[in-house]
Amino acid sequence: MEQIDEKFAKVIFKTMEKEVSDLIVFEEREKKKEVKFFNNKITKTEYSSSFNIDVFFTKEKRIMFSRIPTEDIEKAKKFCKKLIEISKILPPKEDFYGIASKGFNYRKISNFDKNIANGEGLEKVENAIEMAKEKGRASGILSLKTISHFLISSGGAEIEEKLTKYYFSFRFIKKDYFTAHKAVCGAFLKYLDAEKVANEAIELTNLTNKILKAKAGRYFTIFEPLSFSSFVSNFAFAASIFDVEAGLSFLKEKLKKAVASEEVSIIDDPLLKNGYNSRIFDDEGVATRKKFIIKNGILTTYLFNTSYAKKYKTKTTGNAGLIEPSPFNLVVKGKNEKNKEKIIEDIKEGIWVTNNWYTRFNNYATGDFSTLPRDMLLYIKNGEVVGALKQLRISDNLLRMFLNIKAIGKEKEQVRWWDSPLPVVSPIVGIDNVFFTSVR
Repeated sequence: MEQIDEKFAKVIFKTMEKEVSDLIVFEEREKKKEVKFFNNKITKTEYSSSFNIDVFFTKEKRIMFSRIPTEDIEKAKKFCKKLIEISKILPPKEDFYGIASKGFNYRKISNFDKNIANGEGLEKVENAIEMAKEKGRASGILSLKTISHFLISSGGAEIEEKLTKYYFSFRFIKKDYFTAHKAVCGAFLKYLDAEKVANEAIELTNLTNKILKAKAGRYFTIFEPLSFSSFVSNFAFAASIFDVEAGLSFLKEKLKKAVASEEVSIIDDPLLKNGYNSRIFDDEGVATRKKFIIKNGILTTYLFNTSYAKKYKTKTTGNAGLIEPSPFNLVVKGKNEKNKEKIIEDIKEGIWVTNNWYTRFNNYATGDFSTLPRDMLLYIKNGEVVGALKQLRISDNLLRMFLNIKAIGKEKEQVRWWDSPLPVVSPIVGIDNVFFTSVR
């Protein structure tokens, strides 16, 4: 793999370090390969690369953050000088308490896969497509990324890491309505079982060939990992102290209180082996660590960077973003995990949501939201799938839903897609009294 060229970031750092405080320069290089397929045929293979430099600094408590819009060293130096001049007219942020000056002892983990770096994996796509032939139409993408990070700060951090990522999206269409979607991710290609992903999507469309008339109301509902992941992502973002202060979190004043069923725990694990977003350091250079956000239903912590931690007289959680604290990889665990078949078997009447999108909040501060189920939306009666539903919307409250979690599955998969930008390791989850409204 190409060695990180530290010169650019260090030149930027040396250009600015004597004129500003709390300086962080973060460099990212990325190489990407994408294999796209449509209607059972590979249609395009694309290669791309990117190079980004972000700078954060303060000038007498005036905060400035920017991405440098050029790869030319001399132009970049002039741009940084201009940023310093602009920062002088900004209002000071009196409750800013500086960046990290310690916490730079890092765990030695590797999430680098030479197979991804070499652009392998085409046969996995071909095998998945082969599963769909003569059964329906498959479309999707395999994305492979090789990433290098380098960070240097006036607090004393200087660290680099190399990592890889894969993302595999497989959408299967059996008929116009009978469709299914799976989207998995990770850091090592050996963990991608594309044939299993394809088979599970195909099997979802085989569960029924009937479309039933949908009725609005409250139902016991089971969510596939892909659909539940969007809720988990939003829950974790609400745990950022930035969102809490901004009035954009339904977790305000909920610390050490029950915010979910005691059946569920949610962990932020930046050091997760095969984690899509695993990082050994955050955007201040602080070593990352595993932590419970929710433990047996109790909100155990907000997510902090150094400045917020000093403000609230606590310690950083190692979740610094250059703008706001953010989670990395989320893991859902259950107190009494059950087999998926057992969860379905115990349902007298309910709905099975395999996917959803356009999750939007009516009120961030209370957790009121809505989302649209898509693909196979299945109706369960006495433990069996008896038909598929359509034209329903979930309109509920995220806090109330998490408090009503009744069942958590054993088998987990790491998922993400555009409605769930954070990677989430999740099983199937059963929630009581989920409110469905009619789209019409």
